[in-house]
This record gives sequence, structure tokens and C-alpha cells, in this order.
Amino acid sequence: MDITIDKGVLPDPTVTVDVTNNYAAAYSVDLRAVLDAILPAGCQLGAVEYGGLNFEGDETYYDVMRSTLSNKGVLTLAINAVDTDTEGLAATVRVIVTTGSYQDITITVRLNAVNKTVPAGGPTLSRTTLDYGQRLGTIRLSGAMQDGDTVVKGVFTWAEPSLCPASGSYDAEWLFTPEDDSRYAAVSGTSAITVNAPAGKTYNVGGTVLEYGITGSSEQPLEGAVVTIRRGMDIYGQSQATDADGHFHIGQLLPGTYNAVIAYSGKTVTAKLQIVDKDAVLTVRIPREDVSSELEIADPTDLTEHTVVGGLDAEAEKQFSDMGDASVALSMTIREQPQDDSSAAQNAIRELVKNKTLRFVDMTLTMVRNGQLSELKDAGTVLEIILPCDSSRSITVARCHADGNGQAQAMLLTQSTTGAEGTFYVDREGQCIHIFASKFSTYAIGYGRASNSGHVPDDGEKTSPTTADAGLLAYGIAALGSYTGTALLLRRRKRED
Repeated sequence: MDITIDKGVLPDPTVTVDVTNNYAAAYSVDLRAVLDAILPAGCQLGAVEYGGLNFEGDETYYDVMRSTLSNKGVLTLAINAVDTDTEGLAATVRVIVTTGSYQDITITVRLNAVNKTVPAGGPTLSRTTLDYGQRLGTIRLSGAMQDGDTVVKGVFTWAEPSLCPASGSYDAEWLFTPEDDSRYAAVSGTSAITVNAPAGKTYNVGGTVLEYGITGSSEQPLEGAVVTIRRGMDIYGQSQATDADGHFHIGQLLPGTYNAVIAYSGKTVTAKLQIVDKDAVLTVRIPREDVSSELEIADPTDLTEHTVVGGLDAEAEKQFSDMGDASVALSMTIREQPQDDSSAAQNAIRELVKNKTLRFVDMTLTMVRNGQLSELKDAGTVLEIILPCDSSRSITVARCHADGNGQAQAMLLTQSTTGAEGTFYVDREGQCIHIFASKFSTYAIGYGRASNSGHVPDDGEKTSPTTADAGLLAYGIAALGSYTGTALLLRRRKRED
């Protein structure tokens, strides 16, 4: 007599997995554990085989190719970062399981979309007051957020740490990035700070942004262009978007030189702005063609962090006009270089400039033309590079640049206010150096000694035993031992007088 034993029947289980919106992750489900949970006590499944994965639902949530199922029943689901705040059932995954003791079992995994939890609270500020011209980043942020009674750890940062707000009350925006970004959302908020009034008189800058065609089309007011006033890394006041007539207005600027940076439709134009003793009216023309000019300060130091450049916008337009290209993006990078005894450029400058404290700056001009990157050693426009300086000391400026044969040549720049290539002058009141250059390589700022009398030698002045009183020091030391030496010293001074 034949005896047939039918396979048993188990219920088809369903498992729900919460997947976080806007977060890419791999989620694991132990299907063998799911089967064991529905198996009656004392029973065995027998041999178990897992079939393929059957996905249904919103395909943006899952990546079929990267999702796997091992022969031990570990299901790994590759879930994409979906930018949505819609919660609920997003998709399902079904797996048919064959066993030795039971009929086929269908396991359903429900992918339930959930939003990240938004923690509450705000940072602790190291202080709540700034002097005019100080960056937000000088105020330190600390603390944590809360999820009910749970502390949510993370990092607070300023949205614009380089912003120097106008005086008065200001609501400064901060950002919070949680350590557990799979569960908690990044949060932004504001903290009230007070900015003290500036010591001197401030002025406003206003004007118009016009769009025009380099190839000859007419000018039109440009609406929606974002105007930012910068001095190197520092941003002054709030950025302003131009109105329907192309107008903008930014207040509270001390006299000095700035860059007006205008951004529109993926393009950036960097223009020089000078404020003297009255409100400034600025007209900025943005090419309708794809032409950009931008200043980058790499690894900023006290020498480079307030750099301003003039003429960069004109050089970008010139490069476009000369070549007739579809796109030109010009970028100037300023980076202070550490002392390097193995640098041929630095050594060439050291041989030229004696008895000075040297600080080296690399000035690099790069251009992306129709997607191709190249470096410009020589520009068609004389650019003005303005760096902060210690104006209590005598200053020399030198550079090392390759000649027509590719040989490095060091030279001293000439002190002049003409704005000619290879010249510089020192604005002692503004405590900055204006360098005029169309050749870009290694430059050096050479500082002489500070004068105890308050007199600062002319920039570029060389001091030696035959040209200036500084040279008398060695003679004076030698003369201390004899009357004859003293007489020689006095006769020499008399001849020079």
C-alpha cells in the first residue's frame, strides 16, 4: 500500500522595512529568520531554496542590480536617496521559497518610505556680539539638538562663515548636521547677534547690472543677478538680487577697494569696486555669451585672505573676443607658498633680494575654453592684484617668471602709480600693496626692518654702506674702538650731508 504524505502549509509572511527618504543605504532582511518565526514548534522546514526577487512599485526607490539574496536567506536591498517627503508604501519585494516539508511560501517585503526625524533646538554661541568687519565664523557654535528626551549629536556650522554683517541686529543662519544622518534630518535655523557700528563713516554702493553681447547686441537690464561685495574671503553685507530694472543696493561699506561679484545663470563676473569718500554707483556689464571670471584664494593666510583683483573681467572678455569661442571661464588663484629651499623660483628671488624678509605668493591664471583647461603664463590685460601688507616697513616686490626660452628670470618690480605692467605701489593708509602684472608665476613681498623713528624708507629703497644711514651701522661698530674710526665716520656723514 502506497502512502502519500502531503506537504504542510504555512502562511505567507509579510515584513515591513522602513526606508528613509533622501537617504541612500543598504537594508538587510534575514528571510530565514522570517521563516523560522512562522514555523510551528518542533517542526522542520527541510531543504530550503530561495527564488528570484520580484520588485513592484516606485522604481526610483530601489536598485535591482545592486540588490542581492544569499543562499542563506540574507536579502540586501539597495535603496536610493529619493528627494521626497511623501511617506507610506513605496514598493514591495516578493521572494518565493521552496522547502522540503512545506508548500512554496511567498515572503513579501514592504518598503515603507518615512521621513527623517527633525530634531529641535539650536546652538550655543561663544558670544553674541561682533565688531563691524568681523566674520560670523569668529563666533564658535557648540551644543546638540534634541529628539524629545534624546540628545541628537552633530555639528553646527554657519551657513556663511565669511559673512561680515552690517551693523545692528542680524539673524545669522546656522546649519546642523547630525551624526546619525540615517535617522535625523539636517536642520537650519537662525540666531540673533548684534553687530557694533563701524568706527568710520560708511557709504553705500548701488548700481545697475546690464547684459550685453560681446558680438554687438544691445544692452538690457538684467533681473535676478546676485551681487556680492567681497574683499578676498570676506563678504560684506547681504548679497542682493537685481530687480526688473537691473538695480541693486548694498549699504555700510567703509572706504577701500572691493570686488563686486555678480552671478547669473551659471556665470560669474568679478569686477573691481573702489569706494573713496562718497556713495559708489556701479554699472556692471555681464556678457550674454558664456564668459566668466572668478578669483580663488587657496589655503588663505593673513597675506592672501583679503586679496582683491582688478581687470579679471576684462581679460576674460578679451580671451573670448580674440578666439571667438563658445565659452571662456577665467580663474585667478592666489596661494601663499611656504619657504622652500628646493624651489628654483624662490632661490632666484633670494639671490636678487638681500636682507629682506620674504613671503612668497603663487599667482596662477587658468582658463577653461570650450571645456579644455589651460594655464596662462602671460595675459593680454594688466591685472591689479591688491594684497594686505605691513605698511610700517619698507617693501620690495619681486617675481620669478620664465622668459621666451623657458628660463626662470627673477626681477624687481618698479615702484610706480602708473598701473604699468611690472610695477607696484604701497597704499600706507589702506595698508595694502597694489601689484600690476600680466605675467603670472611666483611673486615675493620683501619686508625691510621697521624704523624706530616712525620714518618708513621709500618702497624699493636699497640700503647699503654707500647709499644710506643703515650702512653706517657696520662702520659705527668698527669705530667704537678708536678716535680715528670716529673721525672717519664723522667725515663720511659730513660728505653725505
